[in-house]
Amino acid sequence: MKTIFYPPLESIKPAKKESGKSTAEIRGNGMRNVHRERRAFDRVPTKMEARFMCGNRYYSGKITDVSEKGMFINTDIRLPNNVTLNIVMLIDNEIEIVPVTVKRSVEASYRSDNFLSGGMGVEVVKSPAKFLTYVSGLKSAA
Repeated sequence: MKTIFYPPLESIKPAKKESGKSTAEIRGNGMRNVHRERRAFDRVPTKMEARFMCGNRYYSGKITDVSEKGMFINTDIRLPNNVTLNIVMLIDNEIEIVPVTVKRSVEASYRSDNFLSGGMGVEVVKSPAKFLTYVSGLKSAA
């Protein structure tokens, strides 16, 4: 068996600086997981109940993070990418409908705190004014 020696993590530097934020985390096996952040807006954590409508059926979920142009919905439902649907939210005791497009689906897995972490990442197609005000309020409170 051939032994492979890896340089220490501290000595690894990116070859070229690109635009966008770079995030890194150390995995359980000691290797560094580096990826380029592609989001235009920072997301803020939230725990907002939401309903979404696809076709003529309603589904439920919990919005776990949100930004001006996207959100993650914790739900058991997996819809294909590029499907457009409406998220029904209750903001300031008024119903707000936010049209979104599914960008990715994540299979459910349990984390150490017994939280089911599967769902869908969606991009906001058209941001209603009340929705933008809600997100701004969350960001200023964070």
